[in-house]
Amino acid sequence: MSKRAWIGLSLTVVIIAVVAVFILRPVSKPQQERKYSIGIVTWVGYGPLFVAQEKDFFKDEGLDIDIKIMDGPGQRESAYLSGSLDFFPNTPDAFAIFATQGTKGKMIMPMDESAGADGLVAKKSIVSIADLRGKKVGFQSGITSHFFLLYLLDKAGLTGKDITQENLGAGEAGAAFVAGRLDAAVTWEPWLTKARELPEGKVLATSKDTPGLLVDVLMVSESMLKEHRRDVLAFMRAWFRTVEYMRSHEDECVKIIAKAFKLDVFEVKDMLSTDHFFTTRESKEYFGTADKPGKLYEVFSLASRFYKENGVIDIIPDAKPLIDVSLLEELRQ
Repeated sequence: MSKRAWIGLSLTVVIIAVVAVFILRPVSKPQQERKYSIGIVTWVGYGPLFVAQEKDFFKDEGLDIDIKIMDGPGQRESAYLSGSLDFFPNTPDAFAIFATQGTKGKMIMPMDESAGADGLVAKKSIVSIADLRGKKVGFQSGITSHFFLLYLLDKAGLTGKDITQENLGAGEAGAAFVAGRLDAAVTWEPWLTKARELPEGKVLATSKDTPGLLVDVLMVSESMLKEHRRDVLAFMRAWFRTVEYMRSHEDECVKIIAKAFKLDVFEVKDMLSTDHFFTTRESKEYFGTADKPGKLYEVFSLASRFYKENGVIDIIPDAKPLIDVSLLEELRQ
C-alpha cells in the first residue's frame, strides 16, 4: 500500500471514530430551572416580580419562581410556617410580631418602601399630630398602619393612650373618615385623595415624610439559606436587575404589573409614583453591616417597643438573629 493510500485510510478511520463518538454519546439535557415560590399580596411594590418573570430575568439565573398572590389574612404567614413558601416578603414591624409567635428566618434585603402611599387624614381643624390628643382615630391594629400612627404620635410626644382608638381596616377607616364618623384615620388611596377633596378634610402626614419606615423586606428560612444560598443570591440579582430595567422601561413594566394584578394601567402608574424600589447600594445602606447596623435595626426595634407598649406583643424580640447582611455584601457593586 502506498504512503498516500495509507494516510487516506488513516484519516477515514479517524473521521469515522469521531462521528461515532458524537452519535453514541448521550445527549445532555438542558439544565433544569430550580423551582421556588414567593407569597405576596396585591401591591405594586411586588410588581417587579412579574416583570422579572415576563422578561426571563429569573430564568436567566436558572430559577423558576411561582408567584402566589395570597390576600387572605394570615394566609402567607401560614404558608411560610408550613414550608410551602420559600420567599416571604413583609414589613419589619410585621416580622417583629411574627418573631414573638415563633416565626424563624432571616431578613436578607429590602425590596421597596412606601413613599406617600400610606397616610394620616384628618379634619382641617387638626393642625398638627399633637392636636390628635383626645380625638377619635381609625386604623387597623397590629399592622403597618398601626406602627405608622404610633411612630407619628411618638414624634409628637403622644402615645396610643392619648387618642380614642377605632380598630378598622385601612379602607374602612378611610370610608368612615369621609363619612364624618372619625376625626382622623390611617389609610391609603383612593381615600387619601378623597380626604383632600373634602371641604373639611386634609392629609396630615404621609409615608413620604418618614423615609425608611414602611419598607418591604424579604425573609427566607435558615434552611433555605443553608441549602440553597446560591439560588437566594440568584433571586436577589434578578430582583435588582428588574429594578434597574423598570427605570428605563416604565410604560412597558406598568402594563405587565397591571395585567398581573388585574388593575387599571393608570391606577398602577399612580400607585408606583408613591412607592420607591431600593437599589443595591441603597439596600446595603439600609441593612448596614455587622459592625455598623443600618436603619432596619432601628425600625425593627421601634416597632417592637411600640407594639409592646400598646399590648400587641408581650415581649420585645431581638433584631440581630433575624437579619443577615452577608448576602447583600456578596452581591456585585
